[in-house]
Amino acid sequence: MEHGVGEVVGANALFLENEEDNEKIGIFAKNRLLWKSDIGAEVMEWTRAHWAEWTRERPKWFTPLVIATVPDEYIPAEFLGGLGGAKRQRWGSAVESVRESLRRMSLEEEEEEADVT
Repeated sequence: MEHGVGEVVGANALFLENEEDNEKIGIFAKNRLLWKSDIGAEVMEWTRAHWAEWTRERPKWFTPLVIATVPDEYIPAEFLGGLGGAKRQRWGSAVESVRESLRRMSLEEEEEEADVT
C-alpha cells in the first residue's frame, strides 16, 4: 500500500515541528511506515533519551494507552521488562480492552434499567 506524500510529510512534521514532548509523542499514533525510514532513528533517540524522565515525573499525557503505542524497540531495555516486554499490552489490544469495558458498562446499565421496571 502506497502512502501519499502529504501523509508522510504530515507524520514527519508532527515530530519535527513540535517542541513539546506531549505533542511529539503523537508520532506513535501514526503508521510507522509513514515515518520510520525518514526519522525513525531520531524518534528512537528522543524516546530513549526521555523515557526515564517521563517514568519518574509521570506527566499527565504519559498514560498506559500512550505507552502502549510505543514499539518495544523505542523503549530503553531497562524499562521494557517492567512493561512486560514483548508480552505487554499493545495498542490494538488496549483499544479492544476499552471496547470490552464499554460493552460491559452498557450491559450493566441495561440490567439496572430492567431491575427498575
